[in-house]
Amino acid sequence: MNLSNRRKVVEHLMNHSAEGLTKAQALFLYGIQNLPDVIMRLRRVGWQIERRAKKFHTFKECVYYMDFESILYAGYSGDASFNHKTKRYEALCE
Repeated sequence: MNLSNRRKVVEHLMNHSAEGLTKAQALFLYGIQNLPDVIMRLRRVGWQIERRAKKFHTFKECVYYMDFESILYAGYSGDASFNHKTKRYEALCE
């Protein structure tokens, strides 16, 4: 398991909390082939990530989300920080 994959997933969930992340997006954007495994490992170390089934045109797909309270807690606990220059959250997973 590559720690940078965990960091990419956490940062995506924090910066795109309204849209979430699907397996297809993880593969296309970051080259992550097994998103549920990355999510499981992140949950084990304390990240609060939830899964919802979302129906697209003809199929259902799992979408992973991080709620705003979890993002704020990550910033408060020192697990993440907000970069004012780039206007994005950065995870401190590594």
